[in-house]
Amino acid sequence: MAETQLALVKDLISTGNFFEKLRTYSKSKEIDLPSLSKDFVVPYLTRISGSYEESGQPDRSNILNFAAKHLCDVSDDKLVDSIFGLKKIAASEIDTNEKALYQSDQLNKYELRSCRQKSESATSLSKLLISIIRMFKLVEVKVKHDESEGNRNSIYDAIRDSWKLSVLPSA
Repeated sequence: MAETQLALVKDLISTGNFFEKLRTYSKSKEIDLPSLSKDFVVPYLTRISGSYEESGQPDRSNILNFAAKHLCDVSDDKLVDSIFGLKKIAASEIDTNEKALYQSDQLNKYELRSCRQKSESATSLSKLLISIIRMFKLVEVKVKHDESEGNRNSIYDAIRDSWKLSVLPSA
């Protein structure tokens, strides 16, 4: 079994994420990653996503809903892999949408706004995940893929495939 990842609550408070909620966390001076994820990160992402949807900005909420779902549905021993997988998805979304914004002469006003909102949400998610990675001193485990194997055993592959299915084709 993997070693339990702990971070100091005061260090997490200093990041500004979940500031008010963590201030009242008095169970101990440290918090483990699964508790942070289930008690703070998932509700935070769900709340932010809901506010975007209520304000008529569904493009901002897509990746946040996706991240909340994957962090909620994953077992504790796969949580670190999921965090790194979601970070890669966020980086890919930032890259894709920033490239589209760069070629803005080919996009209409709605598409420009959509790309900008998607990029901003992915950036926000990425910053949150990077903050968690740093606070918990998480290390990504590199899995060597055997190209001759037909099965995929990477959590990132599963998350990426799920993300591709959840995103509507743009054409």
